[in-house]
Parts: sequence; structure tokens; C-alpha cells
Amino acid sequence: RAFSLSNGSVLSLLDTSAGKIGAVKGATNSSGGGGTIYAAGGSVVNLYSGTITGGITDSYAAEGGTSTSHSGGNFQLDGSTFNMYGGTVSGGKSSFGGNFALFSSSVINLYDGTVTGGESSYVNASALNQALRGGGNMYIASGSVLNMYGGTISDGSARRVGGNISTWTNSTVNMYGGIISGGTSITTEGYTTHSRCGGLFVYRGANYGSFYMYGGEITGCSATSGGGIVANNGGMVYIHGGRIDNNTDKNTGKAIYMVGANSRL
Repeated sequence: RAFSLSNGSVLSLLDTSAGKIGAVKGATNSSGGGGTIYAAGGSVVNLYSGTITGGITDSYAAEGGTSTSHSGGNFQLDGSTFNMYGGTVSGGKSSFGGNFALFSSSVINLYDGTVTGGESSYVNASALNQALRGGGNMYIASGSVLNMYGGTISDGSARRVGGNISTWTNSTVNMYGGIISGGTSITTEGYTTHSRCGGLFVYRGANYGSFYMYGGEITGCSATSGGGIVANNGGMVYIHGGRIDNNTDKNTGKAIYMVGANSRL
């Protein structure tokens, strides 16, 4: 990986080139998550411009795999914060959380910029079992939070759930603005459960995962079930504003799909 931070370290990336097109390029990381940047222990990463791209963890499998050993193709955050004011994070690949994986009450504050083109390859070993995790662009777990004030999260892909974002137990996505678009959830050959949610997947598990939408737009996402949003096994969705449109659900035609008796809209 390019950077490893711990113990409250701060990394600020300011691209001062004339065209602001400088890049930090990741590589395959076989020793843990975060192919490009790993941040732990209260560290902070600030991105103002430029590009962070191409990080891959060794658990990624192009045709779908069962490894969960490492996550976060470009970033893994463990109890740390990422502030994005501009620039691009792109092309990360991992078993789950293609561009980002968040654990241990980590936070992303997205003010502007683009997160795009991440890939999550995880599928369960059993063909009768729904593959969870996912999160082509972001996997958010363990009490972590995404605050989206602007910017774009787009064109992520996952095998089975959460083409753009997968939100797990006791974690939260707050959307005040910006655009979530173009995510795709793929049904892997040989698996009987359909793909779910191209845009945002919200999973309960032991504690509620939640999505609060106050503004912004979710558009152009596709899956077999639930093109825009899926709440699964008690996931909670609260919509106070914003727009959800032009999402494709190949089976039911639903932009929002609720699964399980305890899911709430």
C-alpha cells in the first residue's frame, strides 16, 4: 500500500499540479485491507483534489469468490475519519468494499468529489445462502457512518448486494445532498438468490443499520430485486426529502425493496 496511518496521524492530499490531475496509485495488498491507504487509531485523511485509484486486496476474485480476509480496495478505515472535499477515488477492488471498507466507528464526510468504479467480488460458498457484505464502492460496518453532503458515488458493482453502498449492523448513512448513481448488483451463476440493490443496501443483523435521506438523488441503479434501495432483515430507511428515480428492478419493478418482517420504511 502507499500509506499506513495510526495513532491519530493526519494525511492531507492537496494536488497542486496545474491541471489537478495528480494520482496516488495503489497496488495489490496481500497483508491486510486497504490496498492504497490504511488508517487506524483515530487517524484522519483529507482529500482536496487529485485521484486515488486502483487499489486491490488479494481477496478480490474477478468471477466471484468466498474469501473475506481483506477488504477495502483503496481504503480501509479502522476507527478513523476520511474527509473528501474534491478529487476522485476510483477503481478499487476487494472481496467487499471495493473503494472503501469502514470498521470500528469510522466516519466518511463527503462534501464534494467522486467515488466511482469500485468492485466487490464476495459471494457465499452455499448456493442457497444469500451473499451479504457487498458494497462495490463502500462497505460500512461496526458502528461506522457516511455523511454525504455533496459529491457523487457512482458505477460501483457487487456480486449480489449493494452495488454502490452496503450498510451493515449498527451503521448509518446520512444523505443530505449529492448523487448516488449507476450502481449494479450482479447475480452470480450458480447462486439461486437474486442480486439485491444496485444503489444502497441496508442490513440489520444484531443491531439496526439505517439510512436517512434528507436530500440528494439516487438514480440509474440496477439489480434483480430493488434497484435503488434494499432494506434487509430489519434494515431501517427514513426518507425526509430528496429524489429516487430511474432505478431498475428486473423482477418486481421496485425502486425500494423491503425484505423480512422487521425492515422498516
